This record gives sequence, structure tokens and C-alpha cells, in this order.
Amino acid sequence: MASAPVVARIPSVAPSPSGENKRATPVVAPAKVHKITSCKEVGRIVEKFFEHISDIPVADFNALAYGANVLVVDVNTVFVDDAILEERIDELGGADCKIRGPTKKIGETTFTAVEPDIITQLSEFAKKGMKVVFISDQSDKAEDTICKQLRAFGITAPQVWCTNGAPKGLYVKHKLPGLDGGLLFALGDTYHQLQTYVSAMAFKAKRVVLIQYMTYEA
Repeated sequence: MASAPVVARIPSVAPSPSGENKRATPVVAPAKVHKITSCKEVGRIVEKFFEHISDIPVADFNALAYGANVLVVDVNTVFVDDAILEERIDELGGADCKIRGPTKKIGETTFTAVEPDIITQLSEFAKKGMKVVFISDQSDKAEDTICKQLRAFGITAPQVWCTNGAPKGLYVKHKLPGLDGGLLFALGDTYHQLQTYVSAMAFKAKRVVLIQYMTYEA
């Protein structure tokens, strides 16, 4: 089983009373994040980037819009532990804002799909030729367990990467150093983790499309 990549550390710069080190740490503007409340919006975002070629044959369009690109999906945007789901719903007043998908008991834990159509949507991307990878910040020892969970929800032969707690963007850069000329679409549920995809040690902003799934917003 593949081990987590070695992530280079950014050397710290000692503070200077005179302020001459202010230039040592450049201020980087946060990358744009597309916030969505429905999994159906992912496909619309992908195709928006290729609308200038939407008049070509469907097979050719799919080859360029999907086949040449990669979608990295945080497993938290696919299903949720029921205990966590119920706790969050209670915090929000006791009423869930979304219609959820099927529930599966896997081992001793029960999980619920975030939406009824999430598995169908992800499967459609794969059918159109897109490389779909699932990512988690858990230990790589959890890969088999996560694969089992995804298969239980209907994802066939899932590819899972576990970062062992490393920033997801840096880990994906290690796994996809060149992207073969395509775009990386990153689907996650937290703003902070999505921002790790864009940095000097990860990807340039023009190569990445960040999509934040709002699990608890309608």
C-alpha cells in the first residue's frame, strides 16, 4: 500500500524589529471557490469551462470536458456518519435542510448519502471519461474500509487516496504532478482544505477549479 508523500516544509522567517523581512512571506490571495448546495451543480461547473466548444459532437465534447480532466472528491461530500449528521441537524434547529440519499450500515456504523443523486452524478462523470478519485485525510490504513463504504453505496471499483493528515492539495500534487495538461476539479466540504490545492507547492490557480459542497445548506 502506498505511503503518504513527504511534504516539504516552508522555512519560517524570524520576525525583524525593523520590518525588513516583511517581503519574505508574500501575501497570496485566496483562490476562487464555487459554493454549491446540490451535487447536480458540479456537472454544470465542469461544462461551463468548456461552453465555448459546446457545439461540437457530444463524444468530442465529453472527451475534452471530462476525459482530459480529473475530479477529486472528498468522501465527506458523498456520505456522512449518521451520528455526525444527527448532531449537526440538532445544532441547526432539528430540521434537515436537504433530502438525503440512502442509508447503509457498514460494520458498526451507519452512513447516509448526502443527496439521493450523488452516486448517479459521480458515476455519470466516470462514464463520460473523467478520472474520479476519492480522497480522505485518514491514515492509508483506512483505504480498504473507505473503498468498502463507497462500494456499498454503488461506486464500482473506487480509487481512494488517504493523505495521513497531510494537506489534500499537496498530496494530490504528489500523485498528479503534471495533470497531463488537463484541469483538476476539487470537490470538498471545507474552505480551508480546498485552499491547499493552490500554492507554490501544489497547483497554479489556473489549473484548479475549487468546489465547496455545502452539506448543511439548502
